[in-house]
Amino acid sequence: MTREDGRYRVQNLEPGGPYTVTARRIGMQPQTLDNQLVPLSETLTLDFKLTQQVAQLSSVQVVATTNAGEFSATHTGTRTAISDSVLQRIPTTTRNLTDFVKITPQISSTGPGSSAGGMSNRMNNVQIDGATERDVFGLGATGAPGAEVNAKSISVEAVKELQVLLAPYDVRQGNFGGFLLNAITKSGTNDFHGSIFHAFRNQSYGADTAPVRAQPFNRSQTGFSLGGPIIRDKLHFFTANEWTTENTPVTGPYADQPASAAQKFALSPDTLARFVDIMKSLGSKDLGSAGAVNIPNPLANIFARLDYRLNDVHRVVLRYNYSDGERLRQQNNRGTTAVVFSDNFHNFRNVKSAPVLQFFSNFGSGAANELFIGYNKWFNRRDPLSTFPQIRINAQPGVNGNTSILAG
Repeated sequence: MTREDGRYRVQNLEPGGPYTVTARRIGMQPQTLDNQLVPLSETLTLDFKLTQQVAQLSSVQVVATTNAGEFSATHTGTRTAISDSVLQRIPTTTRNLTDFVKITPQISSTGPGSSAGGMSNRMNNVQIDGATERDVFGLGATGAPGAEVNAKSISVEAVKELQVLLAPYDVRQGNFGGFLLNAITKSGTNDFHGSIFHAFRNQSYGADTAPVRAQPFNRSQTGFSLGGPIIRDKLHFFTANEWTTENTPVTGPYADQPASAAQKFALSPDTLARFVDIMKSLGSKDLGSAGAVNIPNPLANIFARLDYRLNDVHRVVLRYNYSDGERLRQQNNRGTTAVVFSDNFHNFRNVKSAPVLQFFSNFGSGAANELFIGYNKWFNRRDPLSTFPQIRINAQPGVNGNTSILAG
């Protein structure tokens, strides 16, 4: 039933579609609009103008009047919408949602992170289906959990639509001073659908230079998505999972590097061996290496979603979002006058677990309600490769001048 002014409103619909909407009234000719797509954070306007047709019930004539009414589509502030097809077409090497903010004209990505309105990247926020995915530690460039280990919030395969919000009016979309990256996830349907992918590159795809080609430098990305019915028209599932393994050489000159390297290693073999002997005599069991060292960076993303329609009024959505990232991290950088042993590095691991429960209700009176319960747990840990204290030698004569040596 329309309201007194001829308007009608249906809330809490899943964005996307396609939807079929039918208007019918006793004494009026029914009208159906097919293939309607509901935009994210917008009101879809559908106008019906029904024509009269003769109808009688128990010898009582029904007289109906039409009120087409107008209901303008509302936009909730300055924003850029990024559809599923755009997500599939725009190239990305990391497959991270934050890569896609670059198509928003109000955002600059020239600094350590993305900035909107000149604000620091630490003032941004990320939401997945309304659940906050903010980097509460605040040191990652992307603003998402695990950014310091290159982890991402969710697989791109799980995202149905993405929007970058700069000044939204919705009170649920706040807690930021720069921009809000808001993503909604896919759900299962009555048809099984899915995807699978694998991408690989190594040092042969990089520049033909000695530092690049002489060490392992590779990335492998594998993942899949699958959705479908458990009970048709009642219970549906969707899952999207992704695994990445990456090896990156530690930057800077290193011992026993190719003679053609542009930057020369700072110490002679005799000086290097003498330092190792002194460290061992002090009790250091394993200095690691001053030579070529790779930084392993394994990442994992798991997403699962269940949609259960209890009846025509109530439906339940249960989601689980998990990410696990680990990276060997340099405590101090190598250089032409700085020699750093690998036992000076540390392992950095970030694990996120985020379950969410939503209960939607659409009542016959036109009222709607959403119950939202979310929980976000982080595990953030750094483990040194050595328990031996850090030892630093300054002003040691070397090949390129006075050199510092670090180990432990």
